[in-house]
Amino acid sequence: MMDEASIADTVQNRLAAWGIPICNAGGIRDASTDASSADVGSAGVPPTDVASTGVPPIDVSSADDVASRARDQKPFHLGVFGGTFDPIHLGHLSLAEQARCACNLDAVLFVPAGKPVFKRDRVITDARHRLAMCEIACRANPFFAVSSIEVDRPGSTYTIDTLRALRALVPSWVSLSLIVGTDALSSVSHWRSVEEISALADFIEVVRPSSNQHKDEFPVCDSAEQPTCHLRVHTVQAPELDISSSAIRAMIFHNRSVRYLVPEAVYDYIIDHQLYR
Repeated sequence: MMDEASIADTVQNRLAAWGIPICNAGGIRDASTDASSADVGSAGVPPTDVASTGVPPIDVSSADDVASRARDQKPFHLGVFGGTFDPIHLGHLSLAEQARCACNLDAVLFVPAGKPVFKRDRVITDARHRLAMCEIACRANPFFAVSSIEVDRPGSTYTIDTLRALRALVPSWVSLSLIVGTDALSSVSHWRSVEEISALADFIEVVRPSSNQHKDEFPVCDSAEQPTCHLRVHTVQAPELDISSSAIRAMIFHNRSVRYLVPEAVYDYIIDHQLYR
């Protein structure tokens, strides 16, 4: 049986090998770091070193070969958990873990937002700090990984762009599920291209006891011009943890302790870098 360190390395290596930019203690791990992985790309073959040959590799696999390899792969269920994470706190981690266990996710990918569309009314902490805090917070869970895929993209952050990018990177046997809270799901009708989102990913709604639980499938409308579509929503019960990033920022600003609301290492990072003062 693999230990937690081995599981974490396997999960991060696999995600990175597919081309997803993964953050770890050494910075960003990308596909070139893990080119020896055997499950790179939708064809299931590792990339050729273009730099050494000067010529892009030619895929000589037939369609039947590619389809056969895809059938031989074990399905991989990836949860995608986006947010500002300013800062990440124990409520975020608990929510992700509840979703992972209840829905048998193989990994949860934390995706800190670059420039959130719906949070233009305040200054967002520099992305390098938010990424670092997420990476620190996720070290203790071998099934968690952190990606800079949204931070690396210029301009405003839209969920549909992230899903398109992930779908283009991961193999066909990987299914995607967006992990959201009840508040976020209630506003999904305002999201860009929600009909396409529903085709690319399921939703995992993590609800607290005090929240109004949604049905497993319900209609939403992307816009007046587009037809009604249905989101596939899996609901997961979670403990009531009354923690919010905005409250944590306010507490720090007013010199109140947030110890035990964020992971200890994140607390130390906030203090060391004098964030939210």
